Amino acid sequence: MLKLKTFSFQSKITLIFFIGLLCTRLLYSSLYTSFSQDVARDVLLTENRIASHEYIVAYGPKASVWNFYVPPFYYQLHLIVSLLGGNYPLAMKWFTTVITTATPIFLLLILKKFVKFEYAFLAAVFFAFSPTVLSNSVNTWSPTLVPLLSTIALWAWVLFIKDKKPWAIVGALLATTLAIHLHYQAVMLLPFSLILFAWTVYKRPSFLKYWLVGIVLSCLTFTPYALAEINNNFHNTQEIIKFFTLEHSHYYDQISKPAYVFTFLPGFVERVLIGLHHNYWLGRLVLYLGLLVLGWVSLKNKRQERWLLLYFLLIFIMLRIYKGDKLDYYLSTLYILPYVLLAFLYQAFKLVAVFLSLGLVFLSASFLLKQIPYNDFLSLKEELRPITDTQTHQAKFLIHDSNDINRFAYGIKHFDQVAYNANSHQLIELCQNIEWCKWDEISRCIYSRAYTYASLLKSQNTYHYIFPKGGLEDIDSKLIITSFDKPIGIIADYRLYPRLDGYELDTVLPEAYQW
Repeated sequence: MLKLKTFSFQSKITLIFFIGLLCTRLLYSSLYTSFSQDVARDVLLTENRIASHEYIVAYGPKASVWNFYVPPFYYQLHLIVSLLGGNYPLAMKWFTTVITTATPIFLLLILKKFVKFEYAFLAAVFFAFSPTVLSNSVNTWSPTLVPLLSTIALWAWVLFIKDKKPWAIVGALLATTLAIHLHYQAVMLLPFSLILFAWTVYKRPSFLKYWLVGIVLSCLTFTPYALAEINNNFHNTQEIIKFFTLEHSHYYDQISKPAYVFTFLPGFVERVLIGLHHNYWLGRLVLYLGLLVLGWVSLKNKRQERWLLLYFLLIFIMLRIYKGDKLDYYLSTLYILPYVLLAFLYQAFKLVAVFLSLGLVFLSASFLLKQIPYNDFLSLKEELRPITDTQTHQAKFLIHDSNDINRFAYGIKHFDQVAYNANSHQLIELCQNIEWCKWDEISRCIYSRAYTYASLLKSQNTYHYIFPKGGLEDIDSKLIITSFDKPIGIIADYRLYPRLDGYELDTVLPEAYQW
């Protein structure tokens, strides 16, 4: 009876926590709207698929690191959400906001298997309001959902290991596979799955049928991709294999082994906890002391916490092998790490819970309160308003920063309806920043290829400014509209962007490259 009451109390607290967290996340998401190049690209590609009635997605967009296309799951999900949301451009943002609210709940479910409920709950609350986690939750692109799926996978593995529930194997494998669909950073989860498989073969061979079901279902998630690859002679798969087998550490693996242990990982932990790192003292305290406590608890009497320790240690090892960009949002499988360690520190040292909690509240709140609300979607509309105000209907485009191309493409399609014309006398120029818009009437190679080309073009042709009307002295935006006396034409041998025929961007505006 007492156990039933305890469970009922914990369930009520968890439900109240979820409802309160959902309201908070919705409020936070309404204040911060990211509409980056990847978001704009995904929205435009989804709109094009819906318009052409292509409801099955075989390939995602082109990867930013090699000549291959990413797996389709996120973009299939994006299409479904957009259809249900009436093709609203921010539908995926709000879907992501709601669904990622479940991540702290799954973390709570994991932690309460190992520590007292109050410590698990406290750690989950701090995770929910982590500046890094909150920032990630409003950036609507494929890696955003990786923390949710990787946490679900770990929760399922915990159910299998501690509660002897074999059906959890299926859920863990599916969650891991979908996380890999979202971003290949999730391959770091595979070694833990392989070790658990070997352990199952040795200890519980009767559970192998659940592994078989999980593997089959996971493979089925690649069905649209596999069918497309059969028709394309597996070209995309070959490029993926080539990417992972080529030695490219001199491009990405720029973190030495001592720095990896003493600065990189503590710095990451500190940024997740409070939004930025100062001198690594907080990150080192939580990481080193937390791992020592977890290691001691794991080795003591061979308790099942050793699986939790192994899970994180394998990710650390894979990070040394993994050659991709070690940026915070590419390490999102580790977002829960600081809070798992905090929960064990709370249980081992009661006073730590008080002082650490007060410190985290102060530091993370200080960081969050300094953040200024933004809305990239509305900012884009305002940024391109001069095109409408000057009634520019046809022009050539010169975009200095390739990261602005997809945002510009969305804007001219939905806000301004300006058409590309290779023989137009008018030029819409989107600078990398306001300062670089100010041409000093000297032809020279500075700042960027686009700026250099603009200076050459203006020095060889007669022109006047349509916007800003008063010339560059009045400029207060990155956008310039110029009218030339002679058609600008196309300069076929001018490579405006590096790797123009390569893999840097999956642009939805090829006209931006036609110079």
